Amino acid sequence: MSSTSTIDASNTSVDCERLFRDYNVTSLSGVSIFGTVCPEKIDELILRIAFANMRNSSILLRSANVTVAASPIYNGRDARLNIIDSNTTSIIPADVTQNLPNNSVVVLSIYNFNPFVKVDASSHTDIISLSVLSENSTEISIRDTPSPISIGMNYNVVDGEELKCVWWDKSQSLWRPEGCQTDVTRQPVTCLCDHLTSFTLQRTTREDGIVGASQEKSTDGIWKWAVIGAGGFIVMTVMSALIIVMRKRKARKTHTEEWVLEMGAEGDQFIPTEHIELMDIHMSSRCQRAKFQMADVVLTRKALDGQTDLVLQRIRHINIVQYLGRWNYVNGDTYFVSTYIPGVTLYRWIEEGKYDHDMAKQAVIQLANVMAHLVEMGTKGNILTAEKVIVQSSDKGILLKLWDFRTHLTPPALYLAPERRDGSATEASQVWAFGILALQIMEKRVYPSEVSFTKYSDDVTSRQMEYFVKLSLQTNPKERPTFMELSRLGREAMKSNNGRGSLALGGSPLLG
Repeated sequence: MSSTSTIDASNTSVDCERLFRDYNVTSLSGVSIFGTVCPEKIDELILRIAFANMRNSSILLRSANVTVAASPIYNGRDARLNIIDSNTTSIIPADVTQNLPNNSVVVLSIYNFNPFVKVDASSHTDIISLSVLSENSTEISIRDTPSPISIGMNYNVVDGEELKCVWWDKSQSLWRPEGCQTDVTRQPVTCLCDHLTSFTLQRTTREDGIVGASQEKSTDGIWKWAVIGAGGFIVMTVMSALIIVMRKRKARKTHTEEWVLEMGAEGDQFIPTEHIELMDIHMSSRCQRAKFQMADVVLTRKALDGQTDLVLQRIRHINIVQYLGRWNYVNGDTYFVSTYIPGVTLYRWIEEGKYDHDMAKQAVIQLANVMAHLVEMGTKGNILTAEKVIVQSSDKGILLKLWDFRTHLTPPALYLAPERRDGSATEASQVWAFGILALQIMEKRVYPSEVSFTKYSDDVTSRQMEYFVKLSLQTNPKERPTFMELSRLGREAMKSNNGRGSLALGGSPLLG
């Protein structure tokens, strides 16, 4: 092995195998030149360098154009890597790592140049490479993962740009988008992919032909929408008259039944297929950005249990995304359309921890209020998790929006109440999940989702919000308050200037 890595980039006849074999793996010196003349070997070289420098702990290597981080993988736990002074991150979920060989290593690399394409009509961001090595330095092929692998792309959304996650297909020497989704709600933009390789963001401007054509189409359709709007007004007027007549005929029906009748009529609204313009921006495996009447919307594929559809159709609340209607794609899939909420998931918000105690109180109380409303309206089995909530900035602080109400999926172990591990969901088990989420918000700490929470063991505290959380995490479900009681306690806590005072539940003092 040579002591230096000297490569002549002008040499048109390069023995890449020899250069690879003789490369000095103690540093990244000369890697960018190597990648220029031997692009098909650069990923293999990076993995070799990373493995050679591993000492049973995480490493970080840097050069002018390349950064490499590596860390051991602990089976059954999320494998996370963050590169310091960069927004480049990676998360290989626990349901992937649990099937990996023991003593595997994850390697995350940033290339500030493009070794794969010499001349490229499209603009790309830095290349992020993610791989897993076995304990004998063999690269492990990972494809078709049960949960998406998350790659933070060290790039934030810029006005006027369209972004698409693509990966390098070595066999065909081209960038491909299949198997990856683009989440632009996060900062940085995140690729959610079902395999490991090299990734980048393909950038196009809104001034290109595709976007320009859609804008022209939207302009030409103004009169069409005016006619549709007028027709819709007439239809809604007739429907309103029918509803009034039906309500008079059924005056003895309960208020709830009348409310369901009205909202059911609105919830059955179908949006014509041609009125939705796809944007090819995937926010998750179920959600995709689109345009409706020139406004940003979210298409969410219909859930198996239909719970999300029913909730969004029938329930209106400031902390629930606004439902616009149902839409059928040309392949027969049904989606519900809701307004696009710019923001981040509650999981990401907690993880970043860029909020104070007052904002944490706002978040917890908003969750208590919306859950009280959902329970009052008869929604059952909705277990709150940090992934089901979007956090949006507002003039008064923050605004939380619930968007996922699926009940057919088994909640993560962290959010399962002790009694629900052997039974069905109740309001008490929903309160437990709320308490787990509230605890993470107050502590600015994300708990491992695969580990069951056993007991809130801290002593009774004089801080209202902390005790507010403890109430929700009583082991005995009969001792937990209802969401209506929590909502009332939350309002009283917000009135307190310093988080101290005396609250009462059922006549018993909670705090002294």
